[in-house]
Amino acid sequence: GSASIAAGEPFDTIKVRVQTQSPRAFRGTWHCLVSSIRVEGWPVLFRGMVSPLLTASLINAILFPAFNTALAVTGAKDDKSASTLQLMGAGMAAGVVQCVIATPSDLVKCKLQTNTGRYVGNMDCIGQIVKAQGITGLFKGNIATMLREAPAFGIWFTTYHGVVRQIDESPSPAWWASALAGAATGVVTWTAIYPLDVIKSIIQTLPEGREASVREVLRRLLQQRGVVGLYAGLSATIFRALPVNIVTFPVYEGCYQLLAPKSVH
Repeated sequence: GSASIAAGEPFDTIKVRVQTQSPRAFRGTWHCLVSSIRVEGWPVLFRGMVSPLLTASLINAILFPAFNTALAVTGAKDDKSASTLQLMGAGMAAGVVQCVIATPSDLVKCKLQTNTGRYVGNMDCIGQIVKAQGITGLFKGNIATMLREAPAFGIWFTTYHGVVRQIDESPSPAWWASALAGAATGVVTWTAIYPLDVIKSIIQTLPEGREASVREVLRRLLQQRGVVGLYAGLSATIFRALPVNIVTFPVYEGCYQLLAPKSVH
């Protein structure tokens, strides 16, 4: 997990910078990458990495149990036999629940990625936010995050289970089948919810004390950059999604098999 985050972090940094740029700052993903390295050096690509590294395990520790719990509430026996509707509902519920960690984690990450020189590090960033807005300031953009995460994880879990069933119908899919399904899942999910991620990034990178609603950001973004602005940085996101999801699902399947109660014959 840590390795996949480290591998994907440069792509995530470029994504957020392209998403939140003022008009015409970057011509595209490649231009943003080259310009950022030339002006600030390659370490800038990893400025926001500590926050997701520290919270990824906690988020997954909330996400997957929440998904399984929500799935049980729908009446499904397990994720292998669940219907598409049950998978979608459980995934959406789990996506909302994990925002309690994902929102502040993303906030700190995005601010460090886009405000070089303003924050010394993660703790300084958190300190400045809390000083200006209190603890609630750490949940800036929470509505936008939940609007992104609910459909994202509904699609994420539904797509994964749908694809992996087509590749490997066994109760315990092979790691390569899980990895392949994970790669497809990452691409489908991010493409589907990407405009919401752009809006979230813009809201979370606003200066302390300045707020904006999802509707306000959407209207301003369309006025300034058109529909294409809703997909700025998508290519970098796809490159990032591949290693992250290729690792995540085989680990999930392995842990599930280890922890799931065994049948007694």
